[in-house]
Amino acid sequence: MGLDMYLSKFKKIDAKKAKWFEGEFEKRINDFGYEVWDVVDGNEEEIEEIKDFLVRTKVYRTVWDYERFEKENNLKGWYLWNISHEDIDKVTLCYRNDGKTREFSLTKTEYNSYYQYKLCDCYIASYKEVDYWRKNYDLQDLIHEGHDNAIHNCGYALLTNEEVEAIERECGKSYPWLNDDEAYVYMEWY
Repeated sequence: MGLDMYLSKFKKIDAKKAKWFEGEFEKRINDFGYEVWDVVDGNEEEIEEIKDFLVRTKVYRTVWDYERFEKENNLKGWYLWNISHEDIDKVTLCYRNDGKTREFSLTKTEYNSYYQYKLCDCYIASYKEVDYWRKNYDLQDLIHEGHDNAIHNCGYALLTNEEVEAIERECGKSYPWLNDDEAYVYMEWY
């Protein structure tokens, strides 16, 4: 475990083009470099800074059916805390509620049986990863200084030109200029 940090170039896609994704989405996302966020309660803060680069649309995706699993296992009021793939044939899901923990060990076949192909309400943006750092805490501090929102652990930060220049100085690199419909975005993952 540790801090993984990403600098990506985001580009807003035309809302008309978003309709194009209602089909063989998974192939298209892999071929063309798009990032997708499900529209769910609670992820508004995570995407707050980049919302101007996102288009809301409906796309067909292969998703794991947490709702079905939680209903079958009487987990109303519980939240998923951790998923671990300890070995090639076993997946463990850990749920928490009021200090209590429930663990479920599934074979890979059982786990895969919860996947379904369905139409999902999503946000989508075009992106390209530009740089990556591992455990660069000085750089993390530099980026966090200018952002009030919780960008740590999966949050996104829209970077200003000054912040990109500071990153360039810190890392000794130069990043390409952007068009008006593009932006540099920082994301970290623990």
